[in-house]
Amino acid sequence: MSKPNLLRGIIGDNSWYKLFTGLLLRNDLRKKVAAILVDIVCETKETSVIYSGVLEKFDIIADTRQLDYITLSSANRRDLRQGAQITETAGTPPTVNTKTSVYINAEGVVYPIQGQYLTIPGNKISNVNVTYLQYVTTTDAKGNVTNESWEVIKN
Repeated sequence: MSKPNLLRGIIGDNSWYKLFTGLLLRNDLRKKVAAILVDIVCETKETSVIYSGVLEKFDIIADTRQLDYITLSSANRRDLRQGAQITETAGTPPTVNTKTSVYINAEGVVYPIQGQYLTIPGNKISNVNVTYLQYVTTTDAKGNVTNESWEVIKN
């Protein structure tokens, strides 16, 4: 990422590369990125699941420019069924019944995923949320570190 203009020329307008490399950030902010946290919503036959972790690797299918896979470390999983509120509205013909699902963010148990890496196929991903982090250290007048923390980078 030390040559963003070269990278832009190679990848063109691929939104996955831009998202996962920080190219959507201003140049001064991109230099501060130390880690990228990713939350991924995946749909299964039974429910929707959110996987969260630190972005380690991803790949794009060259022909279609679609996401092939994404690999996370320190991954967690949250089943959204526990926070689901489903409302069904009865309709009279010719109107049909409608079913609405809403997920309450505070609900659902977070389960750590065993192993070092979790790889998710791109075709299983419904939604992606990315958070760019910088590692900040504060020092006193003598140069001693007084505080270390992760902070969200906002564009």
